[in-house]
Amino acid sequence: MGSITNDFDKNVFSSNLKRLMNKNNLKNKDLATLLGLSKSAISNYIAGISVPRTEVLSKIAQAFDVPIETLIKKPPEPVNQNFREDKFDVYQVPLFSDKLVSADIIYRNDNFNGSLTFPFPVYGDMDCYAVYISDELLAQSGITKKSIVIFASCLETNNGELAAVLLKRNMKIAVRRVFWETNKITLATDQTSESFKYKSKDDEIVVLGKVVFATFSPNA
Repeated sequence: MGSITNDFDKNVFSSNLKRLMNKNNLKNKDLATLLGLSKSAISNYIAGISVPRTEVLSKIAQAFDVPIETLIKKPPEPVNQNFREDKFDVYQVPLFSDKLVSADIIYRNDNFNGSLTFPFPVYGDMDCYAVYISDELLAQSGITKKSIVIFASCLETNNGELAAVLLKRNMKIAVRRVFWETNKITLATDQTSESFKYKSKDDEIVVLGKVVFATFSPNA
């Protein structure tokens, strides 16, 4: 099959591909490995130098678990999660499932279990995601099993701040205080802390984003 030519804008495709890669914390080499392509091929797609063949475009869409239209069509304006309903603006925040099915493409559809609706933007126009807390390890800080935590995927977390992290050993998202060191990260609860390698091929965790909103319970 040849290259996509009809209704294909290289700049739109490049922008959509970069957005999906950033959302899933993938670098050029990561996507190249996932698709069985060269790193230079991915770089050329991102730079708008070349366009993928039809079969390659289909593989990219499958990798991100999105329809091909998501890659080649310009997103509607404004690009956020709000829509009109009964003449009021409401805002949808995707809700992660208790246990994820994939750590390679975290934001794929089957990693979610519905969404939460708010009458206001949770954190400006940033992409936000929600998770129910399934442990009591931050109960002294007011976050319990009944808490709902929302994090912004594009915000970095500073030392001592709360972050949503994916623990690959059980494929669950947890909230922890994070402390950064060279090639290492420490995740802390009220009582314990545990250190992991970070930014290496053997990473056991993925830092998803900074906590920006939570429902708290009064401290005991």
